[in-house]
Amino acid sequence: YHKVTMVEYEFGGPIGALGTVLSLPIVIYALFFLCNDHGDCLSVYPLHIPSLPDFSQVEFWNTDAFLVTLGWFAWLIVLSFILPGAYVQGVKLETGERLTYKINGFASFIVTMVAVGILEYLGYIHLSFIFHHFVAFITSAILI
Repeated sequence: YHKVTMVEYEFGGPIGALGTVLSLPIVIYALFFLCNDHGDCLSVYPLHIPSLPDFSQVEFWNTDAFLVTLGWFAWLIVLSFILPGAYVQGVKLETGERLTYKINGFASFIVTMVAVGILEYLGYIHLSFIFHHFVAFITSAILI
């Protein structure tokens, strides 16, 4: 006699997870291109589909944007290790154990905002770079 164990999946299981991974980039690009800076946005009632841009003029890739995105992730990893934070227990796993997590997101946010403000003020960075290369940042985040 074998005890049959049911495996419960979240997000629709492997097919749902694959669907999420494949559809999310499409949704992100669609949200960007279907609402443009001229106030022309997709609406359902009354139905209005805005004109799409000339995709040959869209910068989907920018190496500097990719490097900034990598640097951003590296910065957050460093902050997760060096900033103080409370340690909390996660949910109970099937094995009965609980993982411990360091919670220091707010401290990371404050340090990041102060650092970005100082660097922008001193002229070392220009936040307008993000605006001018936003689609390339979307691409970089999807690839990473």
